Amino acid sequence: MKKILLFIVVICCASLAFSQDKTDKWALGLHAGFSGYRGDMGDNLFYQFNTEKSTYGLSVGYYINPYLDGFAFVNYSNWAFHKNDSVHFDGNFFDYGVRLHLKLNNGKFLKEDARIAPYFLIGSAAMFANSEYTIGRTSALAFELGYGIKIRLAKDIHFQLQSVYGITKNDEIDGLMNGKGDRFAQHTLGFVFNFPIHTKRDSDGDGVPDWKDNCPNTAMGVKVNEQGCPADSDGDGVPDYFDKCPTVKGSIELHGCPDTDGDGISDDKDYCPNEKGTIATNGCPDTDGDGVPDYMDKCPTVAGVAANSGCPADADGDGIPDTKDACPNERGTAATNGCPDKDGDGVADKDDKCPDVKGTIENNGCPMQTVKVEDQQKLDVLIHNINFATGSEMLLSSSYASLDKAIIVLKENAHYKLDINGHTDNVGDAKKNLELSDKRANAVKAYLVKKGIDAARLTAKGFGDTMPLVANTTLQNKAQNRRVEMKLK
Repeated sequence: MKKILLFIVVICCASLAFSQDKTDKWALGLHAGFSGYRGDMGDNLFYQFNTEKSTYGLSVGYYINPYLDGFAFVNYSNWAFHKNDSVHFDGNFFDYGVRLHLKLNNGKFLKEDARIAPYFLIGSAAMFANSEYTIGRTSALAFELGYGIKIRLAKDIHFQLQSVYGITKNDEIDGLMNGKGDRFAQHTLGFVFNFPIHTKRDSDGDGVPDWKDNCPNTAMGVKVNEQGCPADSDGDGVPDYFDKCPTVKGSIELHGCPDTDGDGISDDKDYCPNEKGTIATNGCPDTDGDGVPDYMDKCPTVAGVAANSGCPADADGDGIPDTKDACPNERGTAATNGCPDKDGDGVADKDDKCPDVKGTIENNGCPMQTVKVEDQQKLDVLIHNINFATGSEMLLSSSYASLDKAIIVLKENAHYKLDINGHTDNVGDAKKNLELSDKRANAVKAYLVKKGIDAARLTAKGFGDTMPLVANTTLQNKAQNRRVEMKLK
């Protein structure tokens, strides 16, 4: 009964440890729980809890990095197995050694300050054991594997559960030897507390000892706060030594300075801190975007130049700003984008093929020339001499002579343009007739272009059976309606 009471007291009251972290790196621990056995007699590694199999231990640990904690430990355990009156043994052992905790709260799987912090462990121990079957103590080296979990109850308090499985080649403890060695387990629980070891060491010389310094590598001469980190007087997240406006709350992007109008220029450099502006105008508005701030711009809504106080420059004085003047050094007209137009036909002299004679825009500044009647008559004669393969747009060679005559007329009169219109009779589907007439008109155009006529002078289009010359009542009439007309203009 006394052992049971002692076990409960140790479990509930004395099971405390101190957990190290990157600030408080050292740890002390006192553990309690029960042990298990696996060997020749059987297996009770994880069950049959009783006080005859209790285990107690002491550990000292050190925080290595976010992934690892290191421990030195010593444990004392009662060891027993009772299968029946003839198969049983009782003993005890103590072991000491080192363990590594492989932490999952390492910043990748879980945060370092996670409330629930699981881990795996690996270690080795020297084991000294005796039992009713051993003469004195027997020793062995043990390899250990295990796992555990810590649950934070308060800032510096954790609850801890841990299980360790020990593997040893010592096979004489239970009195039966088959060469495999006897195994053991230790299942403990406890409470975990932070344990700082305070020293006066001050690595960065900022007046805050390392044990208390959250920033132990602060540069020499930098003003720090109580935690040893660079001071931030205005609380804007920019330390004073880097803050160009240390007494006024600002932004990290602007080195700690404020930007009242949100234009990306800190108030200390902004000529217009209450009006959103541009970098080019030192933070002042520039409505027309000409680089001259509105308060200096005599034409704030029209882009200009600084030399003209923000108004557009007009070197030739024609009333058209240079930025829109196609001929900024020659006085011109609005109709010709500021370029001269001597004959006043709306075509700038630089583009006018007849700059001294009033013409038309369509004819590049030259007068429109009328089509000679005799030239059109020549083309009218050719209508029925342009022939195609039946149902096709392929020109027959018999058409070439007539088309060559049309080419002569076009080459002799370079100002002529030509409409090529294709027509069919009403035989067959109207849609297909329209498509065929269009293809035939374009076939004639292609021939003329091939022979050297500028395609820009030619327009080809099909009209199908919509424009007959005569009624489609006889074969002769239908033959007349199948034609390609050429109209000069």
